[in-house]
Amino acid sequence: DAFPHSALQAVPREKDAPKAGMIEALLEQMLKIKTEGGHVPHFSYASSYEVYPYASNVTMTPLTESHPISTPSSLRGASKLIDEILAKLYFDEHGLYSVALRFFSVYGPWSVPGSPLFEMAERAVGGQLPSWNSRWKSVQDFVYIDDAIDAVMAAMQFRPAEEKPHPLVINVASGQGTSLQDVATIMREYFPPNNKESDYNTNDNDTADTKPKTIAFGSTQRAEEILGYQPQVSLKDGIIKLLAWHFDRAYPYGRQQNSQEDDKSNYIASRGIVSCLPTDDECLKATPVFPCSSECSHEDQCTKSFYDETVGWTQALTA
Repeated sequence: DAFPHSALQAVPREKDAPKAGMIEALLEQMLKIKTEGGHVPHFSYASSYEVYPYASNVTMTPLTESHPISTPSSLRGASKLIDEILAKLYFDEHGLYSVALRFFSVYGPWSVPGSPLFEMAERAVGGQLPSWNSRWKSVQDFVYIDDAIDAVMAAMQFRPAEEKPHPLVINVASGQGTSLQDVATIMREYFPPNNKESDYNTNDNDTADTKPKTIAFGSTQRAEEILGYQPQVSLKDGIIKLLAWHFDRAYPYGRQQNSQEDDKSNYIASRGIVSCLPTDDECLKATPVFPCSSECSHEDQCTKSFYDETVGWTQALTA
C-alpha cells in the first residue's frame, strides 16, 4: 500500500501559521500496519525547500539534497526538518521506509490566498500590478501544481530495488531560479496597469541594490534519476493558467469590452481554467474549500466531491 501525506496540519490552514505536526501519529499507524500485517507500507510525505538555509547575494547554483542544513529559513522549514528526522528515526528503530518530497514554491489555481503569486495575479487582472517592487528581487523556484502532482504520483509508485532501502529525500523543483520581478513582467504583458500610479512600489533604501536578496532554487537531478520526474509546464504557461483562473474568478460574467487590451485578456480567458460559477459566492470571495479526501477529518469543514472516490483508486494502483 502507498500512503501519501501532504501537510502537517488538518485544514483549514492560514497563511504563515505554524503547522502542528501529525507525522509521528502517521508513522505510528504505519508501524501498526507493519506489525499486524507483516508488510512494510510505502510512505511518501511532503517536506519543503524551507529546510534549506537562506542564501543571500551568492553565486546562483541549485540546491541539492546533500546541501548542508544548519538553520532552516523559516519556522515551517524547521517543522519539516523535524519530520524528516522523525522519519529517519522510525527507519533506524523500526525499518519504516519513506520518501520525503521537498517541494519548492508550488503555484497555480486554488493556491493559498496571501502567497506572493496569488496576490500578484489578483492585482494583475485588476490592472493594479506595479512594474517594480523592491521585495521582488528574491530568486525562487516556482513549480506548477500539475508538475507537483506528477511528482507525488511518481513517489507513490516508486519501489526501491534494495531489500532494506534507506529513506529518501527528493527535491520537487523546476531547476530554474526566477525572480518575482520576472513573474511580474509576464503578468504585465497580458494585464498592463490601468494608471501610472501602479508603476512603482519601492523603498528608497532598496533601489540601489539590484542583487537578489535571497536565492532558493533546486536541483532536479535526483528526482529525474529516481522518479523519472521532469517538470513539463514552463513558467510562462503556468503563469498564464494562473492568470486565467484569477481572471475567471474576478470576472465571472466577462469584462466590459472597452479596453485596448481586450485581445490579450480574451486570450487569457480562453485558456479554459474555470474557477467559479457566477452563483458561487464562497468561491468568488476566495473562501478556501477543502475536499473530504484531504486531511480534513471534520465533515462540517470539507466539501464532498468526486475526488473522494480517487483515494481508493490510487491506493489500488500503487499497492
